[in-house]
Amino acid sequence: MKKTLIIIKKEYLERVKSLGFLISTFLIPVILGATFAIPILLAVFGGDSKNNVAVIDQTGKVQPLLIRQLASDTSDKYLSLVPAANNNAARAMLTGEIERGNLAGYVLIENSGNDTNNIKATFFGKSVSNVRLNRTLERAIEKSLTTLRLTEAGLDRQRIAGIEKPFDMTTSKISGEGKTKKDSGEGRFFLSYAMAMLIYGTVLGYGVMVMSAVIEEKNSKIMEVMISSVKPVELMLGKIIGVGLVAFTQYAIWSVALLIFSALTLSSTASGVASPINVDIPPSLIAYFILYFLFGYFIFSTLYAAIGSTVENANDAQSLSTPVTFLVIIPVLTLSLVATQPESTVAVVLSLIPFFSPILMMARLAAVEVPLWQIALSFALMSATLYGIVTLAAKIYRVGVLMYGKKPSIGEVIKWLRYS
Repeated sequence: MKKTLIIIKKEYLERVKSLGFLISTFLIPVILGATFAIPILLAVFGGDSKNNVAVIDQTGKVQPLLIRQLASDTSDKYLSLVPAANNNAARAMLTGEIERGNLAGYVLIENSGNDTNNIKATFFGKSVSNVRLNRTLERAIEKSLTTLRLTEAGLDRQRIAGIEKPFDMTTSKISGEGKTKKDSGEGRFFLSYAMAMLIYGTVLGYGVMVMSAVIEEKNSKIMEVMISSVKPVELMLGKIIGVGLVAFTQYAIWSVALLIFSALTLSSTASGVASPINVDIPPSLIAYFILYFLFGYFIFSTLYAAIGSTVENANDAQSLSTPVTFLVIIPVLTLSLVATQPESTVAVVLSLIPFFSPILMMARLAAVEVPLWQIALSFALMSATLYGIVTLAAKIYRVGVLMYGKKPSIGEVIKWLRYS
């Protein structure tokens, strides 16, 4: 055990002091911070910019409704409309204003028939890639046409306002004993994806790191010296745990950064810059995340370590590790189904497969309350799988790290498993 701890310390310190670790660990929070901060800064400091758009209304009915619609929409104060005449000279003048940058563009509203159902609108601008402007105009014109049609149908403005009143549906999660709690469906879906993808990234990224570390030491001939004083299984577990602690250190730093950014986001929400997403994250969910993270990491990193011990270069390792990588990718491909239908039979069965459980069961836990027996069964199956993998990988590792000169065949690897 003492020798294993020495290897763990060596692997851990070697990696946390590396330039690559420092850059990736502290650069990602900066990128994350920019992702949070830039939209907020743009909303705060960029909200006063104006997009002047002229309106040519051939119908003579839509323009006043459109101006009133945009004036009543507090989120679109950046947009102002300029009425324009419907003639060639006016359109030529507008085109000149657009070319000089004084006008974002103009909207031509025309009617090809005798009723409002044939009205269409076209936006002319030097640039038509401003998605916000396009969507704002489209939404405002659509609402204006609805108001016009309802008015022509004989409804007064008060009744029209009641009909057009926005509707927002809230979501409330039913927990144990029939209790309900307000919760965001979008936020819950995002949480399922986020937790599952965190485990996916860790399993794949750090598992490959373990494999690369084994290959590197094998090629440097250091392995022969280490094997003389350390049991192969101790060496393998030392590497896996050491690299795993690196992952935990990185996630701890990212978690602190995330809490800071979340606090900033909540403060901006309170000031009206953003809209809140109400998601309840109970402590039990964090505990499950850590446990499934550990099982996923140890299962796959052990497989990657065994593969690394049998080869001498990255090209050979890539071909041998493809089946293992595929086992990590499959649950990601089914993640959408599991996150949206977490209680379906397919989702339950897939989440109980030991190689898929770390990702898919975590996605289900973030979405709904999974029955305790399913959680317990998944842990039991993963424990049995991990024990079997460690046992087999130790046998492969013991022989593989001392084999040089050629890539072993499947038959040779099977023979190694038969050695006592």
